[in-house]
Amino acid sequence: MHRYILRRLAETLPTLLIVSLIVFLLAHLAPGDPAARMLGSYATSAEIAKAREEMGFDRSVVVQYAAWLVRAVQGDLGRSINSGLPVLETIADRLPRTFSLALLSLLVSILIGVPLGILAAIRQNTIWDQASMSFCLIGLSIPDFVAGLLLVLVFSVELNLLPSIGYAPLAQGFGDWLGHLAMPSFSLGFLMSAVTARMTRSSVLDVLRQDYVLTARAKGMSETRVVGIHVLKSAMIPVLTVIGINLGAVFRGAVVIETLFALPGIGRLMITGIEFRDYPVIQGCLLSIVTIYILINLIVDLLYAWLDPRIRYT
Repeated sequence: MHRYILRRLAETLPTLLIVSLIVFLLAHLAPGDPAARMLGSYATSAEIAKAREEMGFDRSVVVQYAAWLVRAVQGDLGRSINSGLPVLETIADRLPRTFSLALLSLLVSILIGVPLGILAAIRQNTIWDQASMSFCLIGLSIPDFVAGLLLVLVFSVELNLLPSIGYAPLAQGFGDWLGHLAMPSFSLGFLMSAVTARMTRSSVLDVLRQDYVLTARAKGMSETRVVGIHVLKSAMIPVLTVIGINLGAVFRGAVVIETLFALPGIGRLMITGIEFRDYPVIQGCLLSIVTIYILINLIVDLLYAWLDPRIRYT
C-alpha cells in the first residue's frame, strides 16, 4: 500500500508540471496589462514600463515561468499584484470556506442521490423509478447558478428565511454558518445528486442480477438484508468514483456559486484575480484546485480496497 501511494504521488509530478505550464501560459496570454491596471488610467507609459520591470513582466515568458516554478516548489506562490499579500497565505485563508461549501454540497448529493438511486433500482419500472429518473433529468437540466438564483428568489426575497450573500465563520455559530452555506451548497449538490442517483441506480441493478444475490433471496433472506448486506457495498465502488469526481467538480463550480452568493472562497478569489489581471493569484488558485483534484482521485483509489477486499495494490 505504501509503495502504491508513493508511486502514485510520483506519477502526479509530471501532471502537475504540465498543468503548471498550461496555467502559467493561459494567465499570461489573457488580454490586459496588470501593471496598467494596477496604476490606473492616468499612469504614463514610463510609469507603466517601470512597474512592469519591477514586477518582472519585462522578461520573456520562459524566464518568468522558470522563476515562478522554482519559487512554487519552495512553497512561494508570489505576492498578489492587487493586495500585496502572499498568495499562499491568501489561498490558505480562503480554502477552508470553499472546503465547507464542497463538503456540504457533497453531503447534499449523497443524502439525496444515493437513497433515490437505491429506491429506483429496487423498484425498477415502477412509478418510484420513473419519479426518480424524472428528478435526475430535472437536476441535470438546471445549471447550478440558475438553481442558486431560484433559491435566492424563494428563500431570501419571498420568504426572508436565509441570507442571500456573505459568509459566517463556524466560530460565530453553527446556525449562522449553515444558514449562509445552505443555498450555495444545495445549488451545487442538486446537480451532483442527479448524477449520483443515476450511477447508484445503474450500479445497484447490476449487483442485484448477480448469482450470489439471487442465492441469498432463495434462502429466504429479507429484501432489506439482501440490499444492505450483499448489494450496497459492492455497488458503491462506481458510486464512490462519481462522488470523487463530484467533489473535484465542486471546486470548479465554486467559481460561479461563490461569486453569485458573495462567498469569500477560493473561487471568488480567482474571479477577482482575473478581473485585476493578478497573475500570481490566478496561477496559485488554479494550481491549488488541480492539486486538490489529484489528491481526491488518490483517496478514491485507496477507498476501493476497503469496499472490495479483492482489490490489491502493489
